[in-house]
Amino acid sequence: MSEMPKHRSKIEIMYTILKVLRESETEVKKTHLMYLVGLNYDVFSKYISRIEKLGLVRVNKEGYSLTDSGKRELEMIENYLTIERKLKG
Repeated sequence: MSEMPKHRSKIEIMYTILKVLRESETEVKKTHLMYLVGLNYDVFSKYISRIEKLGLVRVNKEGYSLTDSGKRELEMIENYLTIERKLKG
């Protein structure tokens, strides 16, 4: 996996979490997800809690997975980030 940028915006962090879950074929354990998105425990816990409250992910004993709402939100974030890159470009 490529090295994560040191400073990511809130939207980029949410995007990374949702993207990792979309690409996973099964539920992802909390510690493994935290490692994959490159966040420390405190920061990760804050974001995953917010994302879960928004109904974008679900958690069960197997781990985290993306909801249908999460998939739609991820698509919107991807569109936003594409436009943002074009404007900076």
